[in-house]
Order: sequence, then structure tokens, then C-alpha cells
Amino acid sequence: KSVSEMVVRATGVPISVQKPVVGDRFFCIPETWISEELIERARKGTLEKSLVYPPRLVGNRMKIPIGPRCNENTVRYYLSINGWAADQTTIQAIVDAVRCKVANAEGYYLMEEFEFFKIVQEKELKLIPLQNHTSEDKF
Repeated sequence: KSVSEMVVRATGVPISVQKPVVGDRFFCIPETWISEELIERARKGTLEKSLVYPPRLVGNRMKIPIGPRCNENTVRYYLSINGWAADQTTIQAIVDAVRCKVANAEGYYLMEEFEFFKIVQEKELKLIPLQNHTSEDKF
């Protein structure tokens, strides 16, 4: 991915988000029940073995869309890869806030990760730091 980004800087031609292997959304998990299964595999350490191109191998990472179908798994995923956890009440409050924001958007809207955490911050929701978390935990 870093080589592709160097070409972007040199040419000024952006990488499509769906570009195979290096696009930002290439490893994007759909907002469905499958996200729960893939997150569980990642927790068990078996996800990368089941993928042709593990995201880390090519300098990318797995993503789950933050959109109208945001659920507890989506929230847990984004909290955990950033070193956080939350109780069930807080998780549900985040789900509700995300769905409300997305519902008020025009057309098809996927929230960016920074917007997700802005909601958490604005609502002053209490997060629990994960112990022994490293950036390597991002799957």
C-alpha cells in the first residue's frame, strides 16, 4: 500500500477506494451478520489464515462500514481496534447516536472512523481502556 501511496503523491492520481488490495475499502466487511463472524475469527486469531490477502500483509486493515445498520458488533470493533471497550449501556447509546446521525444524512452515507469517535466524545460516554493493547491488534 505504501508504494501505491507514493505513486499517488508523485502523480496526483488518487487510488480508488475499491482498488484491489490497496484501496481503503477493499477489506471492508459488509454491514451484515457476516461482520460478527469475521470479528469472532479475528478475536480467535484465525481470520488472516482464511483470507487470500491478509490486510496487514499489504499494509491495509479490515474495516466495517459505520452506516444505517450499525450494531453492537460495529461499535465493539471500532472501540477494540483503538484500545477501548464499553459496557452494554454505552455501546447501545453509541449505536443509537450513530443511527440517528446517519438517518439524518442525505443519500447513502457511511460514517468515517473519526466521526464515530467524535460522537463518543460529544456524548461524553465512558470508555474502558483495554489492557495490553497495541496497534498490532488492528485486524
